[in-house]
Amino acid sequence: MILVLLLSVGAQAADWETVAELAVGFDDNVAQSPTGKGSGFSMYGLDTAAHLPMGANRLLLSGFLYGRYQQYWAAEDNYLVGAGTELAVPLIDGILTPELAVDGRLVRDGEQPDEDRDEYGVEGRLRWFAGGRLTVLLLQSWTRQFYDETECEGPGCSRGMIGGGRFGFRRLDRQDDLWITEMALSFPFTPSWVAGLSATYSRNSSTIMIESFEAHGLSLGITWMPSAVWELTAGSGLWTADYDHDRYIGARTDRLLTADAGISWIHRSWELFFNVHWEYNDSSWESETYHNTVTGCGVLWHF
Repeated sequence: MILVLLLSVGAQAADWETVAELAVGFDDNVAQSPTGKGSGFSMYGLDTAAHLPMGANRLLLSGFLYGRYQQYWAAEDNYLVGAGTELAVPLIDGILTPELAVDGRLVRDGEQPDEDRDEYGVEGRLRWFAGGRLTVLLLQSWTRQFYDETECEGPGCSRGMIGGGRFGFRRLDRQDDLWITEMALSFPFTPSWVAGLSATYSRNSSTIMIESFEAHGLSLGITWMPSAVWELTAGSGLWTADYDHDRYIGARTDRLLTADAGISWIHRSWELFFNVHWEYNDSSWESETYHNTVTGCGVLWHF
């Protein structure tokens, strides 16, 4: 309802921002499985947001819509669409800014249909512009996820298996509650160099026991802007996840290592980019161990 009011009543006064994206690339393991196949892809995205200042107290109400469609050339397509609203309240001349966001989305994946889901969530953030150019972000979010696929639980089940109600296992509708707590630091060493560090803790509680986990991780990133039109980024992260288990299901621990690099060239409302993402998931379950490298290039149009 807040989003509808913002997009209608506030349409005249709101500051609108829209970004269209077109990209092509190659994903060498679309399903993120031990024997997954690779495919080229094209990706189409559109984000639009309206920002509406509210009174002399500088409250800022925003509404946003977004969508992504990824078309694979040798695999099934996927897409997501979402919408939400956000309220920011600058305090102490902007030194502290609490933010509250609510959104919902649909996720559909033809290559991994067990990941099809509808979800909604709430996210609270606190931005603190500390002394010495340091910026601190504290984040707490909760997401309720409703999965389309029915899975099984009990002896004889493996991850993602569809239950039949016989041989000691039963069918269950999957519903997850994902909680994420994060602290992120950002520090510009110089006007052209910015470093970032974040620590994350997450807990997923699922009606399917083997989908429940506790995870924690660290990530580090650096950005170099040698001029007004060039931006280069690099980063890496390490996460460990421990999954719930019982006497029928063996213990599972995953360690995920990621690395990213990218370069962008910006000219007025246009941005050209190239990026690479690599990840390796080392799991105590052989069926969950995989490598994945995704490269992509494209163009962004801000209007």
